[in-house]
This record gives sequence, C-alpha cells and structure tokens, in this order.
Amino acid sequence: MQFGDSRRALYGVYHAPQSRQARPRAVVLCNPFGEEAVRAFRIYRLLAERLAEAGAHVLRFDYYGTGDSAGDCAEADLGGFADSILEAQTELLDISGARDCAFVGLRLGAAAAVLAAARAATRPALLVLWDPIVSGRDYLHELAAGHRHAIKTQTGVEPMQADPPGEALGFLVSPRMANDLAALNLAAPSGKTPKRISIVAGARTDRSIAEALGRAGAEVTWREDFGEASWNSDQALNAFVVPARTLEQVAEDALS
Repeated sequence: MQFGDSRRALYGVYHAPQSRQARPRAVVLCNPFGEEAVRAFRIYRLLAERLAEAGAHVLRFDYYGTGDSAGDCAEADLGGFADSILEAQTELLDISGARDCAFVGLRLGAAAAVLAAARAATRPALLVLWDPIVSGRDYLHELAAGHRHAIKTQTGVEPMQADPPGEALGFLVSPRMANDLAALNLAAPSGKTPKRISIVAGARTDRSIAEALGRAGAEVTWREDFGEASWNSDQALNAFVVPARTLEQVAEDALS
C-alpha cells in the first residue's frame, strides 16, 4: 500500500488483526538504517505477524528516501525518518480506528521513534526501543569502521578514512543525514516524552538513555536481550537467524 503526501508517498504493509477480539492497540514498526534494515527485514515481518496474531493492528513501512517509498537516498535524513513515522501513525490510526499507538524502533529506528514522539500531535502511548542508537556521533564512527572493514576484507586494500562517512556498506550517508546524526544524543532528550518506554537493550546499549528518559518524566522499563546470537551479523543474515526470545519480549512489551 502507498500512503501519505503524493509528492512524498510512502510504501507500507498493513497487518490486520488475526484475533476475533482485536486489541485497540496500533503498532508502527520503525526500521533501522541501511544494511541493518536489510538484516532486520525478516525479523520485522515475523514481529508484525506475531502482533497481528495477538489482535493488534500493525504497519511496517519504508521511510521517505528508502526502500520502496518515494524519494532518493540523498534525500534521506533522520528528521525525515521521524516525519515518515508520524505519517505512518496517522495512516494506521485511520485504518484501524484505534485510539492509541505504540512505536517500536530497532537501532536507528528507535532514535527516529523518540524524535517522532517528541513532535507528535497525538503522543504515542508507548515506545519500545530495541538496541537503540544513543549517540549519533558514535554511530557515525561505527558506520565508518564497518564500511572500511568490509572493503579491506573484500579487496585486501586499506581504504582512506572519511569522517563523516559518505557511504556505509553500499548505502549513502547524505550530508543531511550525517549532520542529523552528529546532533543526535538520546542521553539528552528534548521535547515531549511518552509516559511509558520499554528499552530492550543489546550488549552495547548505553544505559544512560534509560536514566535520561526517566529524568524527562517517562516510566522506563529496562530489559536485556537474552544474549541470543546476533541478528546483525553476516552469519545470521546467511542463516536467517531470528532472536526468538528477544522478539517475543518486544512483542509482549508492544502489547502491554
């Protein structure tokens, strides 16, 4: 399905409730960025199906400038991701008739969900942040390091270091995106914060985000990711590995 402004049309997949007793909850799934979005595709499809089976209305979608949505990758930026989430929220509430909505975001999608919630006219009832990116500057360094490692592994040549990176594993990091990431710091949130936030922490998740969101007035639940095999690895991508217990925890929190 396509939705949103015709000049900035977004592509999404709506998962209708499969239970006879549909929940009033609508859930918007917010993608990671770049290669991580590719790796998370199957996980998000399974998560959407699990939520729909439990009776929720679910929308997974591509941000403007990514995937099958309109726009060029050079136009993609973090602020635009947040705007796309708000368009997805409006569309899903309209389709479902639900009164409240949860945002579930993985990695950079979690950061975009926090930014979207701060701008939302209808504040989401809940945020579920799965292994969120806390520091955009650290994430830029991570993208650059991963890109250099991939090139060296494949070619044997040590590439020149670019700061900020212009590309990350085949995905453009536009100047606008780099600027947005350089300014991102979820340990110092600004704007409105949902009352309830669940953080499903990865091995490297900075706990400062929970403390900061708590100081901003949110009721924050911190959960570990069960230490399952990383979904974000070449081995997992090739083997279609899904962190089943963590996925179940994310689904449970989104429905709470």
